Amino acid sequence: MLIEFRVINFRSFQDEQVLSLVAARDKTTLRRNCTTVGKLRLLKSAGIYGANASGKSNLIKAIGTMKDLVEDSAGFEPDRELPVTPFLCLLL
Repeated sequence: MLIEFRVINFRSFQDEQVLSLVAARDKTTLRRNCTTVGKLRLLKSAGIYGANASGKSNLIKAIGTMKDLVEDSAGFEPDRELPVTPFLCLLL
């Protein structure tokens, strides 16, 4: 179960961004969208929304890349470069 995902220096993300699935302490979160694990109340689902070109697709790509890295990590060589696209910083 995903509790929190952090991404930095990936595609359009230069600074750290956090996707947290910990439910708010107030009562605005519907009970049917929460589950309890130990002392944590976690969301079963979350929506990602925002303006065009705000990074929604890149967040999904970052999660997919992390999944692929975890699944394939047993076969990685020590000096192998990771298959990621870092944030592009243009110096003018």
